[in-house]
Amino acid sequence: MKILFICGSIEKGKDGVGDYTARLCASLSTLGYDVSIISLNDPYVDTNFKTVLNSEGKAIPALRLAKSEEMNLKLDLAAQFIREEKPDLISLQYVVFSFNHKGLPFSLAKSLKKISNNIPWHIMFHELWVGMDKGATFKMNIWGKIQKFIIKRMVAILNPVITHTHTRLYQLKLANIGVKSNYLPLFGNIPVTAVTPHRNQRQFVVFGGIHPGAGIGDLINLNARIKEKFKYDLKLVFVGRNGGELDQWLPLVRNSGIEVVVLGEQSLGTISEILSQSVVGISTTPLLLAEKSGSVAAMREHGLIILDISRKWEVRGTDNVPIPSEMISCNDYFDNFAHTEDRNRTHPFGIAAVTQMYLNDLRGINII
Repeated sequence: MKILFICGSIEKGKDGVGDYTARLCASLSTLGYDVSIISLNDPYVDTNFKTVLNSEGKAIPALRLAKSEEMNLKLDLAAQFIREEKPDLISLQYVVFSFNHKGLPFSLAKSLKKISNNIPWHIMFHELWVGMDKGATFKMNIWGKIQKFIIKRMVAILNPVITHTHTRLYQLKLANIGVKSNYLPLFGNIPVTAVTPHRNQRQFVVFGGIHPGAGIGDLINLNARIKEKFKYDLKLVFVGRNGGELDQWLPLVRNSGIEVVVLGEQSLGTISEILSQSVVGISTTPLLLAEKSGSVAAMREHGLIILDISRKWEVRGTDNVPIPSEMISCNDYFDNFAHTEDRNRTHPFGIAAVTQMYLNDLRGINII
């Protein structure tokens, strides 16, 4: 079977969904499936060109179409590439802002339908629309309603044989607009290449962007309680692109007695090593969106306990949406984990398992 994936960009390390797509392609290729990728609106290239993407040792045919190039030309090249690859299924990895800088890709569905030559579609919804939260402004609400309309129209036009999303929140929101979706958990973009037999009991890690409003005070208080009862300070390692909030955090955590190490961007192997050495991963992603965090997925796959210190983020009509069971509070950690060496966890949704779930869903609709 041949599957062609379409996403916004495939610049390695610069686009989370592009990295996700490349890893999924490599995993499918390992199992004997033919795969290829089109990056339809790639801001990291200046011209349109065909290439071969190397993903975890697998050579993936790819077409990179520059964001700056004229859309009709890009569509012609995409149609030609599809004819050459002859896929049995086209998989759209949907992130609304990947295909239009304002998040309003009105013509996307018709354009994709035109170039697909009646090949069946699959859609993976990585993002939906803005303005979901209770505190959204009038502008964000209107913006979100338009994005919601675009999704409904896209599903009507492409008529996908199956759709997926990786959060229970998004699954509920899609159902509310008449779109049935299967749950496909997110895997991380950091291959588990390092295994450390003995983790540093003091070492917590912040990997990736820090969301505004996160409860850094909760972490500082946790350190004070641990120091008082167990006589040690935490060590906090920052790795990856943490964003502007890092500058706000650093003086606070340093003044609290927490040992701080700031590593910045590192190779995949080094990040895997840091995660494997740590006991706890810090999540600042709102709980309802934790399932869509690549950083959280990577930390879970490396066996870390995930400590939630995110800001409160509420969405109407989501009382029955389950919160990921592996997310714990600072109080939970202090009461149940700070005093024991048995803190290593396993995560069932690594890339191999997710790939099999994806294939099983395709088998269930007789696509493969």
